[in-house]
Formats: sequence, C-alpha cells, structure tokens
Amino acid sequence: MIEATCIDLLGIGELSNKVRGSGSEMGRATIEEIHNLKSGEIVEIQEEHQGLAFLLNSTYKSGMSEIELFESTRGVWRNIPRDDSIKYAYATYGGLIKEVYQIHSWVKAGTQQYFTRCFDNRNIDQRWEFVGKKAPTDVREKYIGKVIKKDRSFGNPFIKVGNG
Repeated sequence: MIEATCIDLLGIGELSNKVRGSGSEMGRATIEEIHNLKSGEIVEIQEEHQGLAFLLNSTYKSGMSEIELFESTRGVWRNIPRDDSIKYAYATYGGLIKEVYQIHSWVKAGTQQYFTRCFDNRNIDQRWEFVGKKAPTDVREKYIGKVIKKDRSFGNPFIKVGNG
C-alpha cells in the first residue's frame, strides 16, 4: 500500500517499474470515491441501458479531467463487440462507475482526434473507438458513483452489462 501511494504521488512515468505496487486496490482516491466504494451500493445495469463497462484500471487517474476520462473510455479497443444492442459505455475504475456515455457508432481507431492521449508508437490498426457523448442526465444519475454489478472479465478491459 505504501509503495502504491508513493507511485501515485510521484507518477509512474518517473519510475522504471510499470506496476503500481502489489495489493493496491485503487491508489490515490478522493473522499467521495472512497465513500462510494465503501458504501457498498451495488447497481445492476438495466436492460434498456445495456452496454459495455470499460475497466479503466490501468488508464484511470484520480482527478482526471472530463476529456481525459472520455478519451480513455472511447478508445482504442481490440476485439470489441460493436452490435446495435450496445448503447452505453460505462467508465469504471475499481468497480466504481465514474461516467456514462451514449454510443452513437463505432469507427476505426485513430479516426477521431485525441487531445490528451498519443498513439504514435502503438499499432492501432486492428482497434476501434466509439463516437458518442455523455448519456442523458436521468441515466447518468442512476449509475454514476455506484459500484457496478458485472460478470468476471477474464482479463478483458471491458465486459457487456445489462443484457439480462
């Protein structure tokens, strides 16, 4: 825990190791994040709000801007299901829903401009990103700040939710 805290404070980019520290559940967190996680309010995604929960455990940082969170959620994904039943994207970290986006369509990765991420040295040819915006307020209020009920991801950075 001490190692993970120090890495969060210094920034992983300044260190030679790429692991946050063993046993680290979340790293630096706000009081609100800790309260939401410890409150245990688990929410199941309703069928009419089905979509993908993106597990941003490697890209999320406490205090991210709205655009940083959106760009981390919208792309760039490999082997992503892109069928019409997937209407929403849930940005999650440590199981906590940070934001909900409405998906309009899927495009090849690199099609849209990124302002906070750079993929110059990464091959993104076989990857996808979604075009979307924040979900309507009533949908966002139903889920943001709650712990998402989901199946095991088996190592995938995303998982289908709300499909009954």
